[in-house]
Amino acid sequence: MKSHDILLLILTALSFATLIMACAIDLADRATARSGAPVAEAYTPPADTGPTCEPDDWNLFIDALISIESAGQADAVGDGGNAVGILQIHPRTVEECNRIIGREFFTLEDRLSPSSSRLMFNVIQSHHNPDRDKHLALKCWNPRAPIDYHRKVMRKLEELKNQ
Repeated sequence: MKSHDILLLILTALSFATLIMACAIDLADRATARSGAPVAEAYTPPADTGPTCEPDDWNLFIDALISIESAGQADAVGDGGNAVGILQIHPRTVEECNRIIGREFFTLEDRLSPSSSRLMFNVIQSHHNPDRDKHLALKCWNPRAPIDYHRKVMRKLEELKNQ
């Protein structure tokens, strides 16, 4: 087995482990929500997040993205009614998350849940961007966005880091 194949196998295993952990957290959140207790609003990725982004930095990055996408409004609607929630999730994103997971896990209503929205973002990123490169993350999330969108998110990230 070549070193490239071994690296690919390790990255795939890490992505899968991240996905399993994310699903477990979301299931626990859903069970908590059914019991009437508050649902956790943040998703904490596992400690091994790849070479590009540390866990705290990744969460701040998601916070910056949320700020730009919806100003943190869970009921935000954009793009002619297609983009919903704090991360402005489209129906095709929900479909892609379910495809990655391999079953119907997320629903369109989950776009209104901040914890489920963060989870969907992390599912997409774990699969398409396992190294958590921030610019690739933005390109995966909003492929038609102009470079100014990237600059706004990165400026907001720096602002959050300095608070």
